[in-house]
Amino acid sequence: MAAVMDGDKLANIFRQATAAHQQQKFRDAQAGYTKILKWIPDHFDVLHLLGQSFIEEGRPSQAVRWLRQASAIQPDNADVCYDLGLAYRTTGQNALATRAYNRALEIEPDRLNAHLSLVEMKFPGEHYTAMLRQLHQLLKPATYLEIGVETGQSMALAQPETRCIGIDPEPCISSPLPPRCDIFPQTSDSFFEQSDVRSLLEQQNIEFAFIDGLHVFEAALRDFMHVEACAGQHSLVAIHDCIPLNTITSARERSTNFWSGDIWKLILCLKKYRPDLAIINVAAKPTGLGLVTNLDPTNRTLQTQYEQILREYIPMTYDAIASDERNALNIIANDMKPVTEWLREWRVQGAC
Repeated sequence: MAAVMDGDKLANIFRQATAAHQQQKFRDAQAGYTKILKWIPDHFDVLHLLGQSFIEEGRPSQAVRWLRQASAIQPDNADVCYDLGLAYRTTGQNALATRAYNRALEIEPDRLNAHLSLVEMKFPGEHYTAMLRQLHQLLKPATYLEIGVETGQSMALAQPETRCIGIDPEPCISSPLPPRCDIFPQTSDSFFEQSDVRSLLEQQNIEFAFIDGLHVFEAALRDFMHVEACAGQHSLVAIHDCIPLNTITSARERSTNFWSGDIWKLILCLKKYRPDLAIINVAAKPTGLGLVTNLDPTNRTLQTQYEQILREYIPMTYDAIASDERNALNIIANDMKPVTEWLREWRVQGAC
C-alpha cells in the first residue's frame, strides 16, 4: 500500500500534522499521524509523535499503544522509554512506569528527567525541607547546628529565637538567615577540632542538628560522632540522603547529575553498632531524611570501632539491601504524625 501513496503527499501530511501538534491542535495532529500509519504502519517517528500527542492532550491511556509500538521498533531509544514511563505513571501503572524509566536509564544513565520521575513515585508527599520546618516548629529547639549550609535554604527554617551554628567550607548564602545565626566557613572536621561548641551555644547542648555535608559515608559518620558528643539524650539529629533512589545514584563515586552518595550506610551502621539509638527514616523527597534520638554523648563505640566500620561499609553497594530496603533502613511514611508519636515515645522512655 505504501508504494501507492505519493511520497510528496505523505510528506505534506506529516508537515501538517506536526504543525497542528505544535499548535496544540491535538485531534488534527492525531488524524494526520494516523493517516500516515495506514500507509507506513512501522514509521517510528510518527508512532512516537502520536503517543506524545495523546500524553500532551491528557489521554495517556491512548498513548501507551503507540509508544509500545515505537519502543518495539527502536528498543534502545531512551526518549520513547521515558515517554512510555510517563504514560504508564499518569495512568497509575507505577510498576510498568518504573520498568520503563529504568530502561531509559539503562540506555542513558544520566537522564535527569527519568531519575526525577522515579523520585516522584518512590517519595510521594512533600520535600524534606517541609519535614525540617515542621520539626523546628514542633521542637522549638534552643540550639541548632547544621553541617552543609550551602545557600542557607534549610538554615532559614530555624525559629528566630534559636541559637544557630552553620558549617560549610564554601557557603553561598542566598536565603535570609535567622537572627541568632553564625556561619563558620570551614569543614566540619576542622570546626569540631578547633571550636568549643558548648561555648558557642552559650553553654548549652546541641538540641537539634541537620547533617547534609559531604555525600560519603565516612564523612557523615564523623559528623554524627561529633554532633552526638555535643548533644543530650533527647536531642534530635536529622541526616539527609538516607534512602537511595537506585544503585547508580547511591554509589560513592558520582557519575550522574542526580546523586545522593552512600550516606544511607550510616543508618545500617548505627543500627548495628549503636542499637541503643532510636532511628527512623522518613521517605521524604528527594532521597529521604534519617532521624536519630536517644543519644549518648559518653558512648565511644563508633570512635573505637571506626576503622572496622569503614572496612565493613565502604565496599557495600545498594544492591545488598535493595530487596529489603524498608526494613533495612527503618523507612516510614512521609507524614509528621508518626514522627511526632515516635519522638514523644522516646522522650517518655528516656524520662523513666
